[in-house]
Amino acid sequence: MTWRGWEDFVPPSQAVPARKSKYGAEPTTVDGLRFASKREAARYRVLKLRMQAREIRNLQCQPIFALKTINGVEVAQYVADFEYDEIGPLGWGDWVHVVEDVKGARTDVYKLKKRWFEKQYGITIRET
Repeated sequence: MTWRGWEDFVPPSQAVPARKSKYGAEPTTVDGLRFASKREAARYRVLKLRMQAREIRNLQCQPIFALKTINGVEVAQYVADFEYDEIGPLGWGDWVHVVEDVKGARTDVYKLKKRWFEKQYGITIRET
């Protein structure tokens, strides 16, 4: 006599544990958008509130920037966490473009792409 439903049974000692992120980040979903970490999702919530208060505008998540070398050939891409315009030091009508990255660990690849991006685009990445 065979028991139905036991064909796919895997004893707990042989089960494969869920993979953890290299740096311990836990993916989180907010408003149908998937963020790589709880920290990034929390920052999105703050930026949404700032947008509702009209302190910022044109909020974009995960904007992609081409990193080019000689002759304009795209060699790599930098994917920021957020891009938006915020009110500048002169008040309303003075908007400053911001590219923002929520950082937990600053990897060597990130440091290289950050320097490359800032040199190519003339924009300083804001790390939060």
